[in-house]
Amino acid sequence: PQARIAIRIHRETFRGGKTSQEDAYYLSSLSLDSPKASKLPEIIRGHWGSIENRNHWVKDHCFQEDKTRSKNPNLCANLALLRNAVLVLLQEKQFPTFPHAIEFYRSHPGQSLKLINQVL
Repeated sequence: PQARIAIRIHRETFRGGKTSQEDAYYLSSLSLDSPKASKLPEIIRGHWGSIENRNHWVKDHCFQEDKTRSKNPNLCANLALLRNAVLVLLQEKQFPTFPHAIEFYRSHPGQSLKLINQVL
């Protein structure tokens, strides 16, 4: 109900020699004369760029999420929830990088169990 403007962003992506195009639509409660309104395309691009670069890379590189072969949507959703929970737990532990954290817990299984028990 507070939406004041609608934004359409046209995207072109190039992967594997193929070009794909899509339009994405966003709603905002900002008014057109707001100083932030002119920066919305940059804000949206930055938001999705950080999600893709930060979260997707960690999930794929550290947890190998893209190698999941199951077609069971419940299993995939549950595994995604577990990966997200682990990301939150690892962020709280202040490791320099996620690969450092993963390596630490791989080589210290007892610490992994302690981490899980903190949540339970």
